[in-house]
Amino acid sequence: MNSINLLFKIILAATILMCDYAIAQGQSVEVGKAVDVRGEAFVTREKKILPLNINSVVEEKDTVKTNRKSFVQVLMKDDTIVKLSQNTTLAFDEFKMRNPEDREATYNLELGKIRALVSKKLGKGHIKLKTRALTLGVRGTEFLVNSYVGKSKYEADIAVIEGVVEINVLNADGTYDETMTIVLNPGQYLNSETAKKVGITRAVQEIPFEVLQRLKENSYAFLENNSMKVIEEKIDDSSSYVPQKEKDEDSTQNNSSNPLDESNEINGVVEENYETVEDGLNGLNDDFVEQTIITAEEELNDILDRTDEIIDITINEPNTSSSGSGGTSSGGGATTTPDTTKAIRQAEREAAKAEREASRVAKAAEREVERAEKAAEREQDKIDRELERELKQNTPKGNGKNK
Repeated sequence: MNSINLLFKIILAATILMCDYAIAQGQSVEVGKAVDVRGEAFVTREKKILPLNINSVVEEKDTVKTNRKSFVQVLMKDDTIVKLSQNTTLAFDEFKMRNPEDREATYNLELGKIRALVSKKLGKGHIKLKTRALTLGVRGTEFLVNSYVGKSKYEADIAVIEGVVEINVLNADGTYDETMTIVLNPGQYLNSETAKKVGITRAVQEIPFEVLQRLKENSYAFLENNSMKVIEEKIDDSSSYVPQKEKDEDSTQNNSSNPLDESNEINGVVEENYETVEDGLNGLNDDFVEQTIITAEEELNDILDRTDEIIDITINEPNTSSSGSGGTSSGGGATTTPDTTKAIRQAEREAAKAEREASRVAKAAEREVERAEKAAEREQDKIDRELERELKQNTPKGNGKNK
């Protein structure tokens, strides 16, 4: 028995040394495998975009993206299960496992919805999940996270099914705030923007019993953004996406250039275009909409300031005695002159005008927000179609699956 234990330790130590050596040499390190892929999904690896299929390897530093009506389930080396809903982008930034109880992993949820079941027996090390709005530290936990663009800013939701999760809600610039840290227990939910408005302690909500039961019973269910309403995403049940093969086999053979190099070059160009448009969308969602709201608020404040000035003039208008010409006596002996009456009516008209203008500005701001969101959706659809077209037309024969 002692010899078996010694042999196991030697093999484990050799495996760790080989992984550390591979990392030091810049070689790829497998961290997991896609065990379920529905619809269309892709992995970005070293500036190359590759199709993700069942049994495709996921490596450290990879970024996995799902398209509309798509779904991916990744089984990590430490038996952690990560599920990606549609329109989700998740980066596998770091993964190191020295032994089952000593491992480190960092995931970055850029946008979308994930559901994770972190394997237990975590002694040393850490497992972290980052979004643009909050960060999570987990230990043997099942949880759901949504990352999305809210009203002109990034938001995130977290719901804990089992275990505990330590959360830190980030500042608007993405910096750490030690006063915005809390531990969520099973059956609790938190929205990042609510935490900023009412305080992180008051922002914690209990998930309704029936909602929690549905999440436990259906491990493929997710939550709506900024809501504890369960949704079952419409997923394309078709088989994994496989790039179209070259129809003309001779065209590849007669081409003097290397088809694989050409495909990789095209993938790089597509990724650069994708990143450029995505940055533009982020700017549209953040800067454009936020500036629209700020402008609307400034216009409304100007109108209210003008109204306040008229009201102040009216209030400070000196009253004349009842002997004043044209005056109308009041019960307290004070009189209201025609000029004062005129000023009051003018103030009333300005107040009504301010209300109408405020309503108009608010509706205009809402229209601008809707317009920005629709523009972002159109650009995202355009990116997805372009990416699909490039992959289908330019993937060389024999490079159909990434295993």
